[in-house]
Amino acid sequence: MGLGMAVAAGCPFRLITRASEGEMLAVTALGGFVVGIILFAYALPSMARFFEPYVYHGANTFVQLFGNIFGK
Repeated sequence: MGLGMAVAAGCPFRLITRASEGEMLAVTALGGFVVGIILFAYALPSMARFFEPYVYHGANTFVQLFGNIFGK
């Protein structure tokens, strides 16, 4: 999304506004934005192992996070 927004010269909200005004570059970029979202949604299940370490697994206490620093 970051590279696409840089090429489209704006944030998604600005892109929607420009597309509603009839600017064809913005309409095309908005179409690419939607296609990218759909492709990512289909690819996400196959990438689940990659994202697993970043999934929230519950709250940690201070001692659980920094216990090895204090020798516990």
